[in-house]
Amino acid sequence: MRSLLRWGVGGALALVLAQLVVRIYIRLHPIPTPLRASFLLTSGWRRRYRDPARTLAPLGMRPGMRVLELGPGVGVFSGEASRLIGPDGLLLCLDLQIGMLRPLQRLVRQAGLANVCVQAGDALALPLADGAIDLAYLIAVLPMIPNQQRALTELRRVLKPGGLLAISEELPAPEYVPLSVTMRWCRRAGFAPYARYGNMWCYMLIVRADSRDTERGR
Repeated sequence: MRSLLRWGVGGALALVLAQLVVRIYIRLHPIPTPLRASFLLTSGWRRRYRDPARTLAPLGMRPGMRVLELGPGVGVFSGEASRLIGPDGLLLCLDLQIGMLRPLQRLVRQAGLANVCVQAGDALALPLADGAIDLAYLIAVLPMIPNQQRALTELRRVLKPGGLLAISEELPAPEYVPLSVTMRWCRRAGFAPYARYGNMWCYMLIVRADSRDTERGR
């Protein structure tokens, strides 16, 4: 019994250590989620806390909005965002990895999502004019970008004055950073806090692209 207990404790410690090493490596060398790991994004276990409707509900998407989804991956949240902004809105799904965009393009075609535009692009040089977007969101994406501050500066540039940026992270992701770190990055880029939801396991931070410093919700 003792040997079994020691084996269990040793195994748990090894897993924690392995995850810590992976987290440190990714923080030092940020990389996008590889296509072969995309099944993790759509797993039933993840959807228990990443239901698209519940995840996007705090963002306040409305019909007719122009929305940027940065790092959509295979499109877990894209269909729900498309529904929320309606036929008069526009959802731009921008990802660095063309391999990730192919299954998203198939989803868009098969579901007939006419208000969704899928495009390859770099977060560090967004292919958008200044003030072109009402709302932008990143879900488990920001820490994987090599230069978070430059990406946030670009996002602030393309957002309309008063436009909202939503950033959500989840603890199971090896690149996870706590809300306090994300908030510090956003403040440095000139964003003002607007709202925050969730907990350490899975949080949503919403900031505003102007100088007002009011905040609502938790």
